Amino acid sequence: MYSFDSRVRYSEIDQNGRLDVSALVNYFQDCGTFQSEDAGVGIEYCKEKGCAWILCSWQIVINNLPCLGEKISTKTWANELKGFYGIRNYIMENESGERLAFASAVWVYLDMERKKPVKISDEMLNAFEIGEAIQYEWGGRKMNLPRQFERKDSFVITRDNLDTNHHVNNGKYIALATRYVPSDFKVAQIKVEYRNEARENDIFYPCVAVSDDKIVVMFYNMNDVLYAAIEFMKE
Repeated sequence: MYSFDSRVRYSEIDQNGRLDVSALVNYFQDCGTFQSEDAGVGIEYCKEKGCAWILCSWQIVINNLPCLGEKISTKTWANELKGFYGIRNYIMENESGERLAFASAVWVYLDMERKKPVKISDEMLNAFEIGEAIQYEWGGRKMNLPRQFERKDSFVITRDNLDTNHHVNNGKYIALATRYVPSDFKVAQIKVEYRNEARENDIFYPCVAVSDDKIVVMFYNMNDVLYAAIEFMKE
């Protein structure tokens, strides 16, 4: 297991003074990135191999988001590495060891030139110790998308949404989707399915489906090809 400690910053909280859900996702992503960097198989290693880890899906369970200034510990480990797939678990805890949030994510190791999955190298496999998966009723990677929804105004993707792969960062999809979630909607769980990469100057056509217990935000292109779907479950 890999971990790093931090403290909730003012720049990371929402209007209620608690860690914003998109900031929570960033902590999980950063923790996994730090582990890869420290293990010698980080961003530069992947670039040299012409490969990258691409996120397929998230499932994030939120028990209690921390407040401004609260000391937190973020932890991660791989619980499966097989073929070209990897599954990684994440936990955020407070000083007392209370589990504030936890998650499971499915990643695929991709040849960036051919845009094809490639087998995980022995060097990559040896860099990570496999741990036991968090015991939870995890759903499948594929989401059942709603057929009834409201179309929202389109917007253009700008470079501040991109990561080192020049794609829209995984966490940015969630940050962009939160604009359609009311402030009094207390999020208990987030599911995300990523279908197609988005780049600078691409245009998002959002579709939003609202029910009593959840909000689903779907980002399409002009041809109704799905980039990503984000589901916010209510507490």
